[in-house]
Amino acid sequence: MTWPNLLTAARLVAVPVIIWLIWTEHWLEAGIVFAIAALTDLADGYIAKTLNQETKLGSYLDPLADKALAVGVFVTLGLKGALPMALVFLVIGRDIAILSAVGTSKAIGHKLEIRPILISRLNTALQFALIAAVMTFKAIDFQAPAWVLAFALLVAATTLLSWAAYFILWVRALAEWSRERSR
Repeated sequence: MTWPNLLTAARLVAVPVIIWLIWTEHWLEAGIVFAIAALTDLADGYIAKTLNQETKLGSYLDPLADKALAVGVFVTLGLKGALPMALVFLVIGRDIAILSAVGTSKAIGHKLEIRPILISRLNTALQFALIAAVMTFKAIDFQAPAWVLAFALLVAATTLLSWAAYFILWVRALAEWSRERSR
């Protein structure tokens, strides 16, 4: 197993630990483990490219670890009342829609390749920043509901933009595939 894949696997293993720490309101510890897990997301891709260790396993494992981390933490923070549940549902809805598009494409025989796009990367970065901010505020017992709401609205906007961008890419890919099949 390569170093990047080990970092990605460590991020996956950290998810239940972070969820438990949030649920038991060990905010500082949750924030620290989350920060380390988020840093592995930056490190694994960089190391894979730099050391020429990009693997097929890593191409599947990395987005899975990202989604497990983001969705697991978002759901837990939502259930604890630290994030608006509407945002939690929006984030989950986007991920379900993307997975549904991939599944639908596969079911009809279309090989759809989903690659991260700029708005999606920005969305993930903002999601992680919001999570870090909320856990920091909880750890220091700082009340900032207006700030959290404003940040949550920004994350909601980038989530919707990302969802729309992927939908457009999917429709275009299906249209192109359909044209090629009819020739």
